[in-house]
Amino acid sequence: MQRRVAELPRQIEEQERKQREMIRMRAVTTATTADCFSRPRDKRFPAGRNSSTQRRRTRPEERAARVQFYLLLGVLVGFLFLLCKSLPHH
Repeated sequence: MQRRVAELPRQIEEQERKQREMIRMRAVTTATTADCFSRPRDKRFPAGRNSSTQRRRTRPEERAARVQFYLLLGVLVGFLFLLCKSLPHH
C-alpha cells in the first residue's frame, strides 16, 4: 500500500504528460483554414517534425500548388503590365 502511495505522484505526472502529448498531436494533425488552398492533413503519414522521411505530395496537393503558382504568376505579370503602362513614354 505504501509503495502504491509512493508511486502515485509519478503515475499522475506520467498521465498528465501523455495527455499533453495527445493534445499537441491533435493540434498538429487538425487542418487549419488559413487560406483557400489549405487541405486536411493526410493521416496516413506521421505528424510532427520528428518524421525522418519526407512524404510525397498527393495529386490533389500537387494540383493545388500548381494552380496557386500560376495564379501568383498571373498576378505578378498583371502588376508588371500595369507598371509598364504607367511609366511615362518619351
